[in-house]
Amino acid sequence: MVYEFKLPDIAEGVHEGEVVQWHVKEGQAVKEDQEMVEVMTDKATVMIKSPKTGTIAKLMAKEGEVVKVGAVLVTIDVGGASSTPPAKPAAAAAPPAAAEEKTLFDLPTSFSGASKLRKAPTAPAAAHAHPAPTQAPAGAQARSSTLAAPAIRWQAREKGIDLNTVPASGPNGRVTTSDWQDHLTTRSAEGPVSAPQGAMTGAMAHARSVAPTLLIGGTDEVVQLKGLRKAIHDNMRRSKDFAAHFTYWDEADVTELVKLRADAKELAHGMGIRLSYLPFIVKATVAALKKYPDINAWVDEQNRTLVRKKDFHIGIATATERGLTVVVVRDADKKSVFEIAREIESLAEKARTGKATLAELTGSTFTITSLGKDGGLGATPVINHPEVGILGIHKIEARAKVNDKREVEVRDCMNISGSYDHRWIDGHIAAEFHQLVISLLQQPNLLLLGTV
Repeated sequence: MVYEFKLPDIAEGVHEGEVVQWHVKEGQAVKEDQEMVEVMTDKATVMIKSPKTGTIAKLMAKEGEVVKVGAVLVTIDVGGASSTPPAKPAAAAAPPAAAEEKTLFDLPTSFSGASKLRKAPTAPAAAHAHPAPTQAPAGAQARSSTLAAPAIRWQAREKGIDLNTVPASGPNGRVTTSDWQDHLTTRSAEGPVSAPQGAMTGAMAHARSVAPTLLIGGTDEVVQLKGLRKAIHDNMRRSKDFAAHFTYWDEADVTELVKLRADAKELAHGMGIRLSYLPFIVKATVAALKKYPDINAWVDEQNRTLVRKKDFHIGIATATERGLTVVVVRDADKKSVFEIAREIESLAEKARTGKATLAELTGSTFTITSLGKDGGLGATPVINHPEVGILGIHKIEARAKVNDKREVEVRDCMNISGSYDHRWIDGHIAAEFHQLVISLLQQPNLLLLGTV
């Protein structure tokens, strides 16, 4: 008997997942609760275990493939009469010329990524191809359809060049990228050639309706969009599509914070804690969020409402080898600076090793991103949608400042940038929130005393 295991509803709002890595293969015996496959959603990477003991009959998705929730992910032979569905007959192979014409990019056959590139639809390719002449000259029958990549055909129309005049070296008389570039070089050396007015008019109309296609050469490397990079890509695109970003930044004199951290560092070390400036910034941020609850909120795009969050779960952007990951310090308002420091260190290590749980990667109500010593002077951080704000922390450095007595003295300063969703947060509210964070960092003793 074959058991069909479907991709489960991993978390609220998750509709699909990408297969990152299979830990089993077809024909392999598995036990119940054995690690089977890593699946990445837009929220986290989770390890899915086998629900049954048996033998892997068929993996229904390849690594890198996106699977919808509820779709069959794998079939497991759990014993008894086999009900493995018969293999589907192989599709008839397309004629070489037709298959080649569908390829979006004109690449040398030795290019390893060529087979992984997406295919262009048949209809547009046919629509943009030149019709075959009624009577083709001798020896030109193989090139009557002007085989070439769509990008080359587009450029030919734009320049008013008849592709039948371009010497072709590809299979079946195909104009390759090298053929096209050599032809353009030759034309340039011979001087400008005026294109027929009709051809240029058609080219301009085509340019307005069809986006240019990239030409990729044999030495270029194609990076597939998958895993964490795909999640980052989709989340950032979603944030930019919805949130009306505006950025505010100012300078904070953190001389007193530098002193306090230096004094507390030895005590923290004795407790096994690595004390950075970030826990202080988290505490200052939480205190400011309590005064400005509209910033500790999510946007419900579907209902056009703002959901003020009563919990203070602070997201911390963490750099990993696979890409930027946001870990979440939950209930930060109920924890001390030392407790937050310990948790940030633990969460960051889990993120770097890929062991963070779904709960540790989701549910943040406001996010802080810090570039540490590489933080520069300013930035425009992208909001972690559906949140409405994010703080960017930059490097601390010694700067010459003029005091109240108009004397120049050296102070430890850093810039703090913040991006906010202008649909919900007005500029003066963001500025007041920002200035309160700065004020608390300039009086850090208040943070340790628990008065804020």
